[in-house]
Amino acid sequence: MLNPKEQLIKKVIEENPGLGRISLGRIAYSIDSSMFVNVGSAQNAVKSFKEGRRLKYTGRFEERDSSKEEQIEQIVHKSSHSVNKSLALTEEQLRIMFDIKVIVKNALEQLKEGEFWMDQDFVKRFGLHGKPGMRQALESIEASKFRGKAGGKVIWSHPNSIEKMKNEGILI
Repeated sequence: MLNPKEQLIKKVIEENPGLGRISLGRIAYSIDSSMFVNVGSAQNAVKSFKEGRRLKYTGRFEERDSSKEEQIEQIVHKSSHSVNKSLALTEEQLRIMFDIKVIVKNALEQLKEGEFWMDQDFVKRFGLHGKPGMRQALESIEASKFRGKAGGKVIWSHPNSIEKMKNEGILI
């Protein structure tokens, strides 16, 4: 049985015969970027899948209410409607891949209440390391509600968690 990541890759390959792994990886990443660290990992997933290797799946969707089968259906259904048959990228796909503000916004939206990340761990975990303009995007006013400081270290979390810790005087 294929895991959700393999289901997505299989669907993208079937709907786009003849495309190379670079284009297929971009399409898969644009459909559901939460399954991949970055576009390169999506491209490598396509290559591995074509070579018959199993893909690692972290199960990031477990917090959703729907069952695994429904989640797979949602991903496959989403891909069947949003995959562009041409090699051209949509504006949204281009922004997801290269606009640092969108990349940072997506990373911040993945933060969960009650989970706190040290700055360097947050940057690595969400694939922001080494991206041009990343620091400026993280220092923006929009990102400030996700950020706190304790002991001279920057801490990232869901805005509700940051606000709670600031009210208790743990974070500044």
